[in-house]
Amino acid sequence: MITSRSISAIKQRAREMASPIPVEQVLETLHKILPLLGSQSHSRQMVNRIGYTLLTGKIAIVAPSCPDYAHHLGQYTFAGVGGGVPLLAQVQIALLERLAVYLPKATFEIVVADQEADDSAMCHKVRKTREEMLDLIEGSVQAVHAVVASRGWSVHHMTERFPELRQLEGAFSTRIAADASLEARILSSTISRQSMYAQIGTFTREEMIARTVRVAAQYCAMAHLSCRDGFMICNHETVNLSWYTEQGATVLHNAVSVY
Repeated sequence: MITSRSISAIKQRAREMASPIPVEQVLETLHKILPLLGSQSHSRQMVNRIGYTLLTGKIAIVAPSCPDYAHHLGQYTFAGVGGGVPLLAQVQIALLERLAVYLPKATFEIVVADQEADDSAMCHKVRKTREEMLDLIEGSVQAVHAVVASRGWSVHHMTERFPELRQLEGAFSTRIAADASLEARILSSTISRQSMYAQIGTFTREEMIARTVRVAAQYCAMAHLSCRDGFMICNHETVNLSWYTEQGATVLHNAVSVY
C-alpha cells in the first residue's frame, strides 16, 4: 500500500525538515492506519501527504458532520431533524476511535455543519424554522460532546470554529460557477446527486446545479482551511472528495456512505 516512491518521498521530506519523528515510526504508523481508510487515502499523493503530516509530530484531525437528520438503515432520509448525535457523527467517531489507537498524541475535533440552517429548502423539508434548526444543532453539539469529552476530543459548530467559512464558501462558489471548464464536472455531480435532491425537495435543473456548486464550494473552503491551519480532514464517502484533493488537503477517507 505504501510504494517505494512514497517511502523515498517521505524520507526526503524528513531530511528537508529535520523531522523530530523517526521515518521508521512514520512508516510504521502509516502501515497501521492506511488499512482503516478508504481508497481516497491510498493514492501515492495522499499517502505522501499523510506521511508528511506525521513527520511534523503535530497531528490535528477535523471530522465534519451534518446535523441530526432522520435516517433508516444507515442512510439519511431527511424526514426530520433532531438534536441528538447525528448519524454521520456516529460514523466519524467509530473511525476516529480506531485511528486514535495509532495516533495517541493527535487532537480530534468534530464540527457540526450549522450553516445548513441557512438552507431554506432543507428547513422546509424537516419542517423547522432556521432558529429551530439552530437550536437542534446546538443540541447535537452538546450530545456529541457528551460522547467524546472523556476522550479529550472537542466539538464545535462549524461556523463558530471557522468564522470565515461562509465568506470562503461564497468566494469559491462564485469562482466555480464562473469557470466554464468545470461545467461538465458540475453537471455530472448534479446527476449523481439527483436522488438525494429529490429527497429534500422539488428543484429545477438550475437550482440543482446551484446546490451542487454550493456543496463543492463548501469542500473547497474546508480544504483551504485545512492547508492554512495544518489539520487533516476525516471525511465520509462522497463524490466531493476530489475537491479536497485538488485544493491540497490531507484526507483521511472514511469509506462509509450515509447518503
